[in-house]
Amino acid sequence: NGIQREKHDTPLEQWGNATTNLYGNSSTKLVVDTKNNKKWITLGGFNLSRYTLDGRNETIYTPTISPLPNHIIYSMTLDDHDGSLWVGTGAGLARITGTEWTVFTTTTTNAVLDREPITCMAISGSTVWMGTIRGLVKFDGNEWTRYSPQNSALPAPFIRNIAVEANGNVWMGVSNEINLDSIDSESMVGLVKFDGTNWTIYNNQNTPELKDNYVNSIAID
Repeated sequence: NGIQREKHDTPLEQWGNATTNLYGNSSTKLVVDTKNNKKWITLGGFNLSRYTLDGRNETIYTPTISPLPNHIIYSMTLDDHDGSLWVGTGAGLARITGTEWTVFTTTTTNAVLDREPITCMAISGSTVWMGTIRGLVKFDGNEWTRYSPQNSALPAPFIRNIAVEANGNVWMGVSNEINLDSIDSESMVGLVKFDGTNWTIYNNQNTPELKDNYVNSIAID
């Protein structure tokens, strides 16, 4: 129900559901680019808004006025090396670097990535990892690779969330149910780790600490 900002010496400042409702609600994790004085927000998970860190100088991107592939935004991640914002939409992947857009299609990804929902993303070094409803996609800067239950030991096709360790290990919450709006907890198969070669599954059968296979979010210490 909105986004909040807290400084060390001030109370919470709410950016959603306020009297003016300046920013609107957000269901997608915002991205803050302190190097370039930007923050990226989706309003209710729709379209893309860019602000300066003080909340001014708004720029809104929609499919009708920009190359954004779809108005639904499921995921965003920032490449700290060049300030590029990677945007996962309901119908494909895009990247904005400064004012330049790149939209990734079957042609530019060697038929690995289609105009499909990009549910989550994480960047590790020069590698971008993307969760989709049809498996895990890797882009190392040159080559595109898709891992699915059909060609790997990935136990389910729907990547719900993702995080990457400094050593490159990829952690995912995966599901058999392909429903972007809601999920039956029974369809979640647990937590999966991929080290580039081996797949390890943690669930409530082999890991007592996991009382439920439902993985809401993942963070790396």
